[in-house]
Amino acid sequence: MATSQITEAEVKDLIKKLNLAPIILEIFDEQIVDEIAMDEFRKRISKPYSIFTLDSNEQEAYQVQRFIPIFEFGSDRIIAYDLENKGFINYSLEEGIQSPTLLTFEGVFLEEMIAMFENEVSESDIIHIGKLLGFKHTESIVEDYLESEENDGLSTFEEMDAWTEKTLDKYHLKI
Repeated sequence: MATSQITEAEVKDLIKKLNLAPIILEIFDEQIVDEIAMDEFRKRISKPYSIFTLDSNEQEAYQVQRFIPIFEFGSDRIIAYDLENKGFINYSLEEGIQSPTLLTFEGVFLEEMIAMFENEVSESDIIHIGKLLGFKHTESIVEDYLESEENDGLSTFEEMDAWTEKTLDKYHLKI
């Protein structure tokens, strides 16, 4: 059996080198201390087991020499760090990496923040989690989301996509 190209230890080293918030390692190690974060993340986010369990040939499809997988959301979406361009991307395991948008760490978590709204997580819990993650714009993004939702501006997929793009641009979450 071939040895994997990317290991959990290498990903942990990258997380440390990137100087991400301490909760990132807690999430990765599945030892979240904060109860609010634990309630939100324990079922939906994990280390990228789907990548780690692949042999080196299978991992090649996900370009793990360039795109280091950090987290897996659900069982189909990966957050990875692009070593070449120094930013984060989201991609689907089924679709692979196709013209990814390079984002800040806060930007790559915007989809997760939207999922929290859709799962009726309270504003205060979302803001709390944003602070734990070290995000700068969580409160403003929550306000923008609630204002758009109040004005019936997020009722379709197209409106949600437009809001997401506008938010990424407004808060400079694209690289």
